[in-house]
Amino acid sequence: MNRIVKRYLKDVYVAFPVHRTNEKRFYEEFKNTVLVYSSSDPSVTQDDLSARFGNPKQVVMDYFNAMDSGMYVNTMRHARYLKIAACSLVIFLTASLCLYSLNLWSEHKEWENTIVTHEQTVITYNEWGNFE
Repeated sequence: MNRIVKRYLKDVYVAFPVHRTNEKRFYEEFKNTVLVYSSSDPSVTQDDLSARFGNPKQVVMDYFNAMDSGMYVNTMRHARYLKIAACSLVIFLTASLCLYSLNLWSEHKEWENTIVTHEQTVITYNEWGNFE
């Protein structure tokens, strides 16, 4: 498999908005078809692949156009929920890390205040003139 074919297949893979079981199955079948085509013509170019199969976005659009509309809506809804969950997780982890860092910083400042940096000795004299 030459670099052009690898790049084309990677572009097709990246063009998919979600990578569920059906999409992975379609991609593997598509990949095998492209590999068979490229093995029959080792000097295949990007233009040849685009002319034969379409550009990567067209391949993905054809896949979704052939899909049942209800399944398509469910797939996109699932992808949306995953994105929301991932963003929420990142925000939660970032906020938790900030709070943890703030807590460590305040404990560090409190610990710095307990360190003796200088000592003062007070000498007092008692009524007989001796110091204590």
